[in-house]
Amino acid sequence: MEDLQSLVEEFSRLMPAMMLGFRNMLFDPQVLGDLTAPQFILLAYLTEQVSCNASSVGEAMHITSGSVSSLTDRLVQRGLIDRSPGNDDRRVVMFSLTPEGKLKHEEVRKKQLERLSDFFSLLGVEKTSTLVALYRVMIQYLQ
Repeated sequence: MEDLQSLVEEFSRLMPAMMLGFRNMLFDPQVLGDLTAPQFILLAYLTEQVSCNASSVGEAMHITSGSVSSLTDRLVQRGLIDRSPGNDDRRVVMFSLTPEGKLKHEEVRKKQLERLSDFFSLLGVEKTSTLVALYRVMIQYLQ
């Protein structure tokens, strides 16, 4: 029987490979198409918001205000997000998803879900169910 410390050490060795594997699977250029990973992450974030300001984007994505500007500029130019002044303070810039941005997000998300489905079919329903249940518990402790 393994002790907790041994399991923790093994988990810490396995986690980087898992993270890299999932990143490669979900953010592969064949999946993202003409988007970069940060651009897709921003579109995904905006699907959960009606609109948000630049500082909330930076905070959510852990990037600087300069990075937010260049990231959002490219997506505005492509017509995937809108930029507008804030209602209460016109100095605040608000971002929202355009219909084209929503479609682009859905297109990439569909490809990601296909990849995940192929991967989890290797594990089967029972192991996948156990893994999902464990992730739910872990997320509760991490929040």
